[in-house]
Amino acid sequence: MSWRNLLVSPPPATGWSLDTALAAVVRRESKDRIACAMVPVPEEAFSVGPVGLQMVRREALDPVLAGLQQSARGSKRPIVVIPSSWVRSHLLEFDQLPRRREEMDDIVRWRLKKLLPVPPQQLRLALVNRVADGGKRRLLCMVGLDKALTDLEESLAEVGVQPGCLTSRIFAMALGSGPGSRAVIQQESRFLSTVVLEDDQPILLRTKPLPEPTGPWDVIAREQHLVLSYLRERLGLEARMRVTVLAEAPEIDHGLRTWWAESEGIDVEPPVELPSCAEAMVADQLGRSRLEPLCAALGGRA
Repeated sequence: MSWRNLLVSPPPATGWSLDTALAAVVRRESKDRIACAMVPVPEEAFSVGPVGLQMVRREALDPVLAGLQQSARGSKRPIVVIPSSWVRSHLLEFDQLPRRREEMDDIVRWRLKKLLPVPPQQLRLALVNRVADGGKRRLLCMVGLDKALTDLEESLAEVGVQPGCLTSRIFAMALGSGPGSRAVIQQESRFLSTVVLEDDQPILLRTKPLPEPTGPWDVIAREQHLVLSYLRERLGLEARMRVTVLAEAPEIDHGLRTWWAESEGIDVEPPVELPSCAEAMVADQLGRSRLEPLCAALGGRA
């Protein structure tokens, strides 16, 4: 699991989207055109637990990926985008950190021991080290169960795919935010993610499991209040902020856009125009919640 390259490398031309319902390959043919292929995923292929992807049943998944790779004929080193709920993401701050990666990992695992209900030795870490205001060290940290991620990578390798990068939808959406303040809010079934960036640097990251597939709305609305209050009162963020919303449920998408549009100093960004797809029916089945993070990571959003 490595997503550091997303911050410094040219975007790939091919991306895979995996979740408990569908597996898809999207290939960027030009800035405004993509090709798509898709297959259903058996219900038993993936198990998701309290810290994300918990189990991969390769006997169910391998045939699905083999058929998809044969029909797609995409790159052998694509980006792989997974649901944000399959990993846990944290923005951790430290007064100082050791230079050696092994020592840094030990310190992070000790901190995560208090946050996650699994032994930290079972976790795989992906870290990006940043310097925060005041000289403190800020670590952008994505973690998942190592056994499940290894099984997923081995299933992809079985069909000749070695992921150039594996990342979650929320991080794919947050790429290349540019100057100024921007919040990205992403909802998928039973999970809500928020990342706030200032001049392309993360300053707030929150993820929240939801008790229902689409909410309920009062839980989601309360989360928005907490985020905005923290930004204004604790971080002193007074400048205008762009807000990007990507919600799987139409009613949540509408609710989030309305809530933020009614807040002072906020510019809600309209849905981006996605590249056209020759396989229009496939693109419709995949939906914006899958396609927009992939297109963002592939550099193909209009």
